[in-house]
Amino acid sequence: MKSTIIRILFIIGCLFQAQTSLACTGTYSQYIATPFSITVPGRDAPLVTPLTPWYTYTTPIYSGCPTTQAIQIGMIRQAGYDVGINYYDPSDGISHPIQKITSPALVGIGFIVAAGSSPSAWQTLSLYDSSGIANYNGFVTTSSNGIITASVKIRLIRYSPLQNTNSFTIISGQPIITFPWKYATWSSWDRTMSTTFRTSATGTFTNSLFQTCSVLTPNLQVNLPSIEGNKLNAIGATAGDTPFNLSLNCPSGVNLYITMTDKTNPGQTSNIINLTSDSTAKGVGIQIKKNGQTISMGPDSSAAGNTNQFWAGSINGVATIPLSANYIRTDTVSGGSVKATTTFTLSYQ
Repeated sequence: MKSTIIRILFIIGCLFQAQTSLACTGTYSQYIATPFSITVPGRDAPLVTPLTPWYTYTTPIYSGCPTTQAIQIGMIRQAGYDVGINYYDPSDGISHPIQKITSPALVGIGFIVAAGSSPSAWQTLSLYDSSGIANYNGFVTTSSNGIITASVKIRLIRYSPLQNTNSFTIISGQPIITFPWKYATWSSWDRTMSTTFRTSATGTFTNSLFQTCSVLTPNLQVNLPSIEGNKLNAIGATAGDTPFNLSLNCPSGVNLYITMTDKTNPGQTSNIINLTSDSTAKGVGIQIKKNGQTISMGPDSSAAGNTNQFWAGSINGVATIPLSANYIRTDTVSGGSVKATTTFTLSYQ
């Protein structure tokens, strides 16, 4: 009886050794050597705004993993780098914590990072390296060849005003994300073996601190043709479509937005411009269109997201924005002169 017990314990011990010998092997540090190309945001862009597109990497993070057991991969960011601000990225629907870059020259520039089992499964890094081991974000996988692959993406974000646009080097070795691992059935993570992504990157600005656009046609007058009243045979009918151009010169490349404001009634937000008090015609208004779409009026403000602000285009240098104006019937029509005045406000985003 005694020898039987010894043999059973010996067999159990061997099984335990066999299981733990098939541990995943990580590459302790991988470096992201990205040459970031940075675009300075426009004057009116939100303060917290992207400076670069996403840069994506897909690479093996563990090898030698067992092929018969599910492996859980954790994803954690490093403690001590948060700036206390999140950026919601509409491209992936995630609110990302912004982390600072440890380089004295990079005042106001941080980064956001996400990871997942593939580029179609992004997750934010919700926990710090020091926040515990029970609830890391991550994914569960079973490797067919012992290799586990993950995807990482990184994007630079402005979170406070930029002080210069000098080229820079991110201090080599700053940790971005760590991938600990464990068997899916284990309660704790193996932190003796992990893979950490670190930076080793340079950044170059594609433009200088922002310069505003100049309007090449500051006092633009559009002369609509005279028409017979019967051409406006119903309320909402339009006539007299007349094309015109708004010409600009933008020395800094910019995403340009425009708000048009009814000077006679600056608070109104309809798509009909009111006639001035010295007009003698009745029952008509004026509309302005861009690419056949009627432009609605908005408050005189350059703030990003202003009411009825519309995108004029990505402009670098001289650009012409094609527009048109037309009459629209609003009530019973009586003949006379028609005058309407709008102002336009540029928003640099």
